[in-house]
Amino acid sequence: MSAGQFEYSFFTSVLLIALYLGSAAFYRQTPDLTHAMIIATSCSSAVAAVLVGVMTYTAAAEQLGVLREHKAGVATGTLALIWVSVSAAFKSLMHPRRCALAQNRSTTG
Repeated sequence: MSAGQFEYSFFTSVLLIALYLGSAAFYRQTPDLTHAMIIATSCSSAVAAVLVGVMTYTAAAEQLGVLREHKAGVATGTLALIWVSVSAAFKSLMHPRRCALAQNRSTTG
C-alpha cells in the first residue's frame, strides 16, 4: 500500500467517522463501534478499488502480464467494490438518523 493510498483512506475514514459521531450526537443515539469499523473498512476498500482500476487501465499491456486480457473484468470488479463500499458506508452514516426516526414513529404512532 502506497503512502498516498494510506493517507486517502485514513483521512476519508476519519472524516466520515467524525460525521457519523456528529450524527449520533445530533440524533441522541449511542454510537456503535461496528458502524465506525464498517465506515473505515469501506473507505479503505473504495480507495484501493479506485487505485487498482486506475493502475490497470493506465498500465502498459506488458506490465499487466496475465491481466492484460482482463481489463474489462477488473473494471467491473472495481465498480462493484466501489458501489458496495459506498453503499455500506452510507448505510452506517445514516444509521443514527434511521434509529431516531424509528423511535419517533413508535412513540407518536
